[in-house]
Amino acid sequence: MKVFNSGIRIAVAALSLAAAATATSADTKDCSRVVVTGHPNYAPVSFAAGSSLEGGAIALVRRLAQDAGVAVTVLNAGSWEAAQAATADGTADIIVGIYRTPEREKTLQYVMPAMADDPSSVITRPDVNLDYKKWSSLVGKKGLVSDGESYGPKFDAFMAKRLTVEKVKGFPALFAALETGAGDYGLIGYSAALTGAPKDKVKIAVKSFVSEPMYIAFGRKSACRNLEPAFRRGMKAAVRDGTVDRLWKIGLSDFEQAK
Repeated sequence: MKVFNSGIRIAVAALSLAAAATATSADTKDCSRVVVTGHPNYAPVSFAAGSSLEGGAIALVRRLAQDAGVAVTVLNAGSWEAAQAATADGTADIIVGIYRTPEREKTLQYVMPAMADDPSSVITRPDVNLDYKKWSSLVGKKGLVSDGESYGPKFDAFMAKRLTVEKVKGFPALFAALETGAGDYGLIGYSAALTGAPKDKVKIAVKSFVSEPMYIAFGRKSACRNLEPAFRRGMKAAVRDGTVDRLWKIGLSDFEQAK
């Protein structure tokens, strides 16, 4: 996948995954550089570009970091689950596009306000007629979810108590499992379904069964957490003046060109 540079983006050195993995917060105690990671399959928020990531949230962090006077290294950890682990253990300083849950707050310091609200969808095979009215409509059916995903504290609790779901390794595996009939439905972010699902094999049955705020967050083990106030000020301005929306549109355009 090609890496595209937009005029609004800050030029940064692209490092390989192996090199980025060594650039931990322990190497940047003066916070001259932050390591950022995110979901490799969540366009336009973040998506894989070779050994790096691109997308609206990555571009946003580059802007916030430039305003704070620090450089950026982008780490494609290979999966959403691995990206969260890298931020929790200090390999990465910042993770983008993440929901806020009590469990995640143990390892993450969230930058307020949220970047945007993020709807999640129910997907099925094209020949399935899902009679969905509310969450309980999924009870008694077999669902598929990707490792490391959350749909907010309320739905996560409902899912754990009432639903039968099987975890798979990433969105491509979710699409494949759904296609083969391994599940009756899948749960996935609307943006990821819209940009990643094979249109002839998967359909969006419910556009938004839940919507959660999506954030940028610092790992609590990061030595660069003192940048949070500067990022918070920049985030407020970026949401207020429409910068986030513009970056999302550019991220989507870049993703479409890279396909």
